[in-house]
Amino acid sequence: MDWMRQIQVVIFDLDGTLYQDLTFYKRYIHYMLAGTELENQTESLIDETERILQDRHHCKLGEFYDPKNQLWIRHAFGKFSSAYDWLGQALNTDVFGSLYLARMEATEEHLYAGDAWSVTGIVANRQGIHEPKRQEAFRRVRGDMVSEEHGISVHSGVIEAIRNLAGIRKRVLITNTHEASGKELVSYLGLGNVFDEIVYGGNKPWGLASYVRDLSEKEGYAPYQLLSIGDHAWNDLYPVKKAGGRTLWISPYNSHDGTEWDLRLKSLDDLAEFLKKLQDQVENQSATT
Repeated sequence: MDWMRQIQVVIFDLDGTLYQDLTFYKRYIHYMLAGTELENQTESLIDETERILQDRHHCKLGEFYDPKNQLWIRHAFGKFSSAYDWLGQALNTDVFGSLYLARMEATEEHLYAGDAWSVTGIVANRQGIHEPKRQEAFRRVRGDMVSEEHGISVHSGVIEAIRNLAGIRKRVLITNTHEASGKELVSYLGLGNVFDEIVYGGNKPWGLASYVRDLSEKEGYAPYQLLSIGDHAWNDLYPVKKAGGRTLWISPYNSHDGTEWDLRLKSLDDLAEFLKKLQDQVENQSATT
């Protein structure tokens, strides 16, 4: 992978990328439904979320969900190709055309099923869980993640590997999480002094696209010098790939998004090993120039 030698900027996502928690969505659903008329459906919705994540459901990771019409949409690089309902029934071509012909690509109103957070959000949206309840549940889950009982595991190998990327000019963390919650998690993970820049409330994917343009126009980096690492492809990878940069998708789950990324990893162990190789490649490039 000769392209690794050219990388000068590495952009990291936070949730699901620098830690992996495969059970939080269960508590998230419990918290969202607690005290509501849907509380007795908690276990069934957890099961449905789990089946989507484990690729045992009609609805698939890597596709978009249209909350207005309650339809799942297949696509190619963000361009819509067909749709189906929650039970897997394909939408008639004429009906599909009448709904989407005027706008055959994803917008802010479409939800990309990219990770456990987004799948849980889609399930909650379908059940009509109001935003305040969802935000309250999110805050509780975040609190759990840095608590003694449910605290997420810190992967020291990844932290050390990021710290040792001495040959990289810029190590950036961009997260959609707002600053207060994001800082608490970054501190808990021991990442506070690892990055050259941290952007909270990043508004990805649109905020990432803007950030990449600034890297080119204001700082002079070429697209091939950029590498984005993340688990939510639409938010973390598409903007960089569209600009001509390199992409690494890390996730323990399967995806039905047919886009080709430069690398695909599953675990934090894999990520730590890759970052070590990246540093070696960049050092070798510097030694020969």
